[in-house]
Amino acid sequence: MKSLTLISMLIFYGAYFIKGSLLKKDGISVNRLGRGMKKNYTRLLEKALIITTYSMAVLQLFSIFRIFPSIYIGQYNDIIGVTIALIGNLFLIMALIAMKNSWRAGVDSSQRTRLQTGGVLKLSRNPAFLGFDLFYIGISVANPNIVLFITVIIALLLFHLQILEEEKFLAITFGDDYLDYKSKVRRYI
Repeated sequence: MKSLTLISMLIFYGAYFIKGSLLKKDGISVNRLGRGMKKNYTRLLEKALIITTYSMAVLQLFSIFRIFPSIYIGQYNDIIGVTIALIGNLFLIMALIAMKNSWRAGVDSSQRTRLQTGGVLKLSRNPAFLGFDLFYIGISVANPNIVLFITVIIALLLFHLQILEEEKFLAITFGDDYLDYKSKVRRYI
């Protein structure tokens, strides 16, 4: 099951970095976390997200190779966890496709994007965050330890706070179009 967990990680992080690289070739700066003119709260939140997401990748690897002591959470936790992680991969990849050239990490009013509402965005306003949430939860269930669980809880909280910031930004940027979309599609699922 360790190899399937590693493959899931490669798919997840690979999709994220490949999409970023493709957009960069088009002259689009994807990683806007902690960059640009922002309120102090938003900048701090985004810097915390950077630290947490990079730490998470390392902690996931440590957990797969049992650097931290595992805790028992059930007989089939590895199968259940990897399944949840793969569903997270699916949501992330569908989000990256649906967002087209408008995908960004972080809020930045200096870049102009289009409001995307097609594909998986008809099911969830935040499918990429949902993908991250499910992936993180799945990896932690498949490789359970207290350090990873605590970090996942922190990451989920930070993602939710980031979503709230992005919703404010989108309402200002896209006005009634976004508010209409927001009224029809749930935040998560």
